[in-house]
Amino acid sequence: MKSKPKKHAKKHKTTDIQKKEYTEVEREAIAQYIKEQEFTLTPVVFEAEKGNETDLKMVYEDSHVAFVTVTQTAGTPYGAFNSQLIRQVVNASFTRDSEAEAVANAVTAAMLSIRPRNALEGMLAGQLVAVHNQAMESLRRAGLKDQPYEIALNHKHLAIRLMKTYARLLEALIKCRSGGQQNVVVKHVYVNSGGQAVVGNVIQGEGAMKKSVSEPHATTPRLVKKRKSSWRPK
Repeated sequence: MKSKPKKHAKKHKTTDIQKKEYTEVEREAIAQYIKEQEFTLTPVVFEAEKGNETDLKMVYEDSHVAFVTVTQTAGTPYGAFNSQLIRQVVNASFTRDSEAEAVANAVTAAMLSIRPRNALEGMLAGQLVAVHNQAMESLRRAGLKDQPYEIALNHKHLAIRLMKTYARLLEALIKCRSGGQQNVVVKHVYVNSGGQAVVGNVIQGEGAMKKSVSEPHATTPRLVKKRKSSWRPK
């Protein structure tokens, strides 16, 4: 009886990431990433219960680290508020039960990256994440094949409205973090009587006005129209 020839296992080519020669830009990017990760918390992880994909539980090794992570995710040290906010954002973000676990983990990671500092910023962060997810879902539905044109158009219009809402929410979050301050830069060109043109910047903020001109010996530009007058001193 002849023995069967032994089959030799195929050798797969493996690439050792340590042996790769990185460029200077790649090395700097990797070093910066590692440095940032030293001061970054890992988002909390949710797992679905067996037999019920929408029944999620938070999995963690250290309760203190989990508490701090959830606090930075929702913006407050109040557990009831934090749990309710995360639950609301998750429920507003997924459309299929099978996606609940993945969406919950993505939502908490996104909110943690925004780093809300209080309840107001936490609610704005949650709304930003939920509106973004709904806008992307509307765009996905608008691109489905074999559907009436009117339905696809409705999804596109809904996505546009959601993206406009997202932009307004983002402005509200930025305004909340800046304390309501708003800087307006006005560029003005003023021509003196001698024919010398001056370009100046006027920055307004908190009721104060700061003026700077491009020429050191030029006169400060005025924000009024120059009118001719027939009056002459006696």
